Amino acid sequence: MAFKTFFWSKSNLDFHSFRQRKFSLADMDREIQELGIRIAGYFMKFRTTELLTGEFLLSFLKQLEYYWLSGFFETKGDVVTLCNSALELIEHLRNQAEAGCKFLPGSEPSGIEGNLKLYSNNLTLTDNVILVCTEGQGTAYLTNGAINLLYTNNQEFFRQNLAMVRNIIRKSTLISGNAERDRNYFFNSIRESVIQARERVIR
Repeated sequence: MAFKTFFWSKSNLDFHSFRQRKFSLADMDREIQELGIRIAGYFMKFRTTELLTGEFLLSFLKQLEYYWLSGFFETKGDVVTLCNSALELIEHLRNQAEAGCKFLPGSEPSGIEGNLKLYSNNLTLTDNVILVCTEGQGTAYLTNGAINLLYTNNQEFFRQNLAMVRNIIRKSTLISGNAERDRNYFFNSIRESVIQARERVIR
């Protein structure tokens, strides 16, 4: 969260105060971190069906390496720490998929049983659309510029996107619950990508 916030502020939004700054974990904004944890706590309560591609961490790794090669990090240690945090995230996602429920990192699987269905799909690149179904109402949230959300309650648009997502799910692999082999294959390949990125920085 700390790195992505810094990256968006410096590279996407071009905030003047960030133009000459380098990234350091020591400068992490605790208020934003606490807000993120609170939001995650609310998210744990929702029943969700989620689609992941094998490239879901690719942009993060590219940004990390770009910043490292451009001299935008204060220390090499921070790059390594971020790679290690990505590895921890992968293991947490794997544990959530195995348990079939969402829970916060560092805590035991005590979420709402069955509130997570996780699919992997390496055929279609998803576009981070979020579809929320409530009683008699569907809302579609679309990401814009990585940090902004557009939303619409237009039901025709919602139904079109829901049909598209259901079609993708039919062509995807369920990796939550008992799908141990497919789950491990999926997360191990992503884990290897992070390890390789970390090694390129260390050497």
